[in-house]
Amino acid sequence: MWRQQSFRLRVYSLWIYAFLFARYDYAVLIQDKMDVSPKFHEYLQFTSRVMDVDNSVLGVTGWNDHRADPVSGNLYIMRQHQYSTLVTMTNREMFTNV
Repeated sequence: MWRQQSFRLRVYSLWIYAFLFARYDYAVLIQDKMDVSPKFHEYLQFTSRVMDVDNSVLGVTGWNDHRADPVSGNLYIMRQHQYSTLVTMTNREMFTNV
């Protein structure tokens, strides 16, 4: 049954991305009940520019496993090989080329 649910989630993700990329250059998917930080939009704007420059970045995750200090006001970007689907951003070019 897990395989069926996983397959359905993949099909739905492909469908929603295709729908969004028919209208927009970037798409952000956020799962239910996720709290976003005050710097969330700034982070997405910065990482969208990174994606424009670096073609090896397939997507951006907004999930913070490392709990950066929110008081410092600094924005940290780390390259990782694991990918969380809780908060995901990608662009039309990556979606159509991959």
